[in-house]
Formats: sequence, structure tokens, C-alpha cells
Amino acid sequence: MKKINIICAAIFLAAAAYLGVYMVQDKAAGQRQKPSIEIAEELVEVSVADGEEALLKGVTASDAEDGDLTDKVIVETVSRFTPDQHRVVTYAVVDSDKMVAHAQRELVYTDYAPIRFSMDKPLSFETDDTDLAGAVHARDCLDGDISGSIRMTSEEGIDTENPGMYSAELKVTNSAGDTAVLPVTVEIYDGGAADRGQIALSDYIVYIPKGTKIDPASYLKSVRIRGSEYLFTKGEGTYGAEEAGQANTIGYKYVSIENNVNPDVAGNYEIHYAMSGDSKVTGTAVLYVIVTDGGAK
Repeated sequence: MKKINIICAAIFLAAAAYLGVYMVQDKAAGQRQKPSIEIAEELVEVSVADGEEALLKGVTASDAEDGDLTDKVIVETVSRFTPDQHRVVTYAVVDSDKMVAHAQRELVYTDYAPIRFSMDKPLSFETDDTDLAGAVHARDCLDGDISGSIRMTSEEGIDTENPGMYSAELKVTNSAGDTAVLPVTVEIYDGGAADRGQIALSDYIVYIPKGTKIDPASYLKSVRIRGSEYLFTKGEGTYGAEEAGQANTIGYKYVSIENNVNPDVAGNYEIHYAMSGDSKVTGTAVLYVIVTDGGAK
């Protein structure tokens, strides 16, 4: 019995000693402080072309045990745009005890420009064509070419088996959460229409600063009729009276233009072109005009 008591006492003393050591270590750990991050300016202004070093400007870090940790600071995340077009940068630093500190500040770009669409050809497609957004591109000052992210949607639906004009919307979002939306008109036509005129424009989407006048006829480039291409001209042109050796040209009079652009009000507009006159040739094209509060494209 006496021997058992001695063993129990030894176990108790060992446990007490271990607990004491643990409490001392735990207390020491509790006294350790996280490193600190100091930020000189609560708002950093950078260019869209600047790298991470620009985001770290004015950011320092230190620790009681490790001293200066400024070169250990990293940009952990950059948020999407806030409602006031700022982004929030989160910084992090880790000391030798694996303790982490965080800090934040807002970022504003000095030269940010909204996403812009471009288009290779009209949104006119033969029946059963399904690549409706393949000719549309989008470029962003932060991400570059984001054409692969463009989505075309239509509340009324686009029936590619039935010719007609359909309202749709192009939409794309960049990595910062900025979204560009462009209402468009999609034409589905019967590929067997022999007299169809395929109107080509020099541009299909243009951005102009508010207050800038636009000349719709200046964007008419050419029209293909029954396999022959005619360049638009201010004169009568040779269409209908072609002679050997002459260049194929066609006068603007064969095209009717519907222009609803108000250059004094920022917004999205459409200029519609259609073959008309006694040619009995049909064909359409649309120029999308975006009037901006800023500079031109």
C-alpha cells in the first residue's frame, strides 16, 4: 500500500511539473504579439499598367522580435470595384513565429477606361447559324482581350430557324467586376434570298465623346450584290450600268439611313442602313454608337 502511494505521488508530481511547464509556455505564447503593418496613405492612386510594387508603396511592417518586415509584406487580395469605383487592397505579413497581420486600404485608378466592344461584321446571320457572338470582341484596360467572356442574351429569344429582327444584349464583366452591356439587334435571314445585299461598314461599333456630331453615310463601305462587290460613292456609281473595265461603285442613294443618335446625351444608339430604291435589292446593317462622357475610342 505504501508503495502504491509513492507511485501515485510520483505521477502527481510529474503531471504537475508538466502542467507548470505548459502553463509557462502558453503564457509566453500569449505574450507574443502579432507583427504590425503601417500604411502611410489610406488611399493609393495607381495606373492600370502599374505592377504590385505600386500597390506596396508607403506600406511598411515590423515585429518586436523580428524587427523590420517590410520586405515580407504581400498583396493578399484586391477586391472588385466598390460603388464609388474604388478597390480594396488587403495586405498580409507573417513573422518568424508564423503569426499573421493584415491591413487594408483603398485603391483608385488614375487612368481606368471602361470595357469596349468591337465587331468584325454585322449581326446578320443565315437561318440555322448558331455562332451569333463570334464576330463580337471586348477589350479591357485591366484584363486585355476578354472576348471569350461575352454573352448574348435575349428576353424574347432568337429563333435561328425563322427570319426576322430580334432584340438582344451583349454583356461582359472583367476581373474587377466592371460590366459592359450593349443592346443590339440580331437579324436572321433566309440564305436562299438571291437579291440580298450584304452591306459592309467601315466600323460597326463606335464610341464618341458627348457633343460630337456623326456622319452616318461616312461609315458605308461597300455592298455585295449577287456575288459582286460595289464600293459606295457620292456620285451616281456604276451599279446597273456596268461596263467592262469599270470599277464597281454604287451611289449612297440606294441606301436609306435611320439615325436616332443624340450626341448631347450619353447613351447607346443605333443607326440603321437598308438597301432601297428601284434596285429591289434588300439588305441591312446597323452601326452601334455609344456616346460617352469621356474621350473617344
